[in-house]
Amino acid sequence: MKVRAMEVSHKYIVSCEIVVAQIRRWNNLDIGGVDLTNPLSERSQSRMGNRGEESDNNILKSWKALQENGCTRWKLSSSLFEKPYTLMKYIMDPEIQTFTEIWLTAIVTLIFCHQIAARIQSGAARLLSLLPIIYLFTTLPLRLSSVHLAGPTIFYLVWLGNFKLILFSFNQGPLSTSPPLSLLHFISIALFPIKTKQTPISPKPPSNNNKLHNPILIFLLKFCLLVAIIILENYRELLHPYLILPLYCCHVYLGVELVLAVTAVPVRAVLGLELEPQFDEPYLATSLQDFWGRRWNLMVTSILRPTVYDPVRRISTRILGRRWALPPAIIATFVVSGLMHEVIYYYVTRVAPTWEVTWFFVLHGFCVAVEVGVKKALKGGGWGLPPAVSRPLTVGFVAVTGGWLFFPQVIRNGVDVKAINEYSILVGFIGEQVTANALL
Repeated sequence: MKVRAMEVSHKYIVSCEIVVAQIRRWNNLDIGGVDLTNPLSERSQSRMGNRGEESDNNILKSWKALQENGCTRWKLSSSLFEKPYTLMKYIMDPEIQTFTEIWLTAIVTLIFCHQIAARIQSGAARLLSLLPIIYLFTTLPLRLSSVHLAGPTIFYLVWLGNFKLILFSFNQGPLSTSPPLSLLHFISIALFPIKTKQTPISPKPPSNNNKLHNPILIFLLKFCLLVAIIILENYRELLHPYLILPLYCCHVYLGVELVLAVTAVPVRAVLGLELEPQFDEPYLATSLQDFWGRRWNLMVTSILRPTVYDPVRRISTRILGRRWALPPAIIATFVVSGLMHEVIYYYVTRVAPTWEVTWFFVLHGFCVAVEVGVKKALKGGGWGLPPAVSRPLTVGFVAVTGGWLFFPQVIRNGVDVKAINEYSILVGFIGEQVTANALL
């Protein structure tokens, strides 16, 4: 029994040191020069440098709390044996506190936008009044380190939130309606990737597949599939490289779709709004135009259209004529999307951009422009390929080019490992709490 206890205890010590090492990676520090057992040591401080970032302060604060509770190098064994995920609490508490502060700050600034900025004449004057808010939305997520807290916050505030505010400056976009939105509705639309359904639109004729759809059942199935993928990714060193790419593609799709769906639930419940779906089964896309324009992350499509596509198309029409106005508008939209993904990558990795993800979107923008041009030349007759052929070709092209240009920057900087580790720690922490409550 004593031997078994020592084995379990050692396992938890190793887990703890892995977590601490991961924290250091979160802040892009050189692990070799940092004492993992004591980041407060003089040697660790000298290696950390004068970054002064709040994420580092949170880590040091967490380690101090661990020391105060007896979790030093030599006492770690007994502490972790009693509570294996004690470290999780002290690591994540400051991060969650920072996360809460960021979102409360965003809500307060949007009250200003609704009550004061909305009364300023649209145009340059209103845009000038919103510049401090745009600056805050851009800088606030820099305080976060966790992939699963930072990722959605960056996407919602830095990209969608700022683009919505820019449109709002000129009385355009989802925040500018007649009659004006209520305060709660305004904040929800500004902060979250949601779009209300337009009632005048005639509904699509129901298909046999749609009759069988149960949203809750589909959500649960996708959630279970995501869990299975995460479990498999924990053993990725045993998997064939050709299997890892499909796993990562499915992980990105399911992770993003489920996060966006969960975000929409409270908004739908509180405001009673009918919301547009954020995804529409992208794995059924029959072309790149279908994939990017009608099925994948439709919230981004609805924001990029008025901010990039429509203005560039109007300018191109005046310069090049209607016939040649479409390709520049399509490519410009994809370029902006690529640059915003580059921004997200920088926030998560804190590493200088390599522009691979930008080239991924430039490539797809060019291919979509060619596809649209060919379709027009064929008088809208389509590609002439049956769905059984066009669907795997489309999804395969997205996956292969993603493995070539989209994922390398993520894998190179360990974001995939970091995300998987966060899942593992969170699941273990929740499991411990459930077990503890069950024994009470």
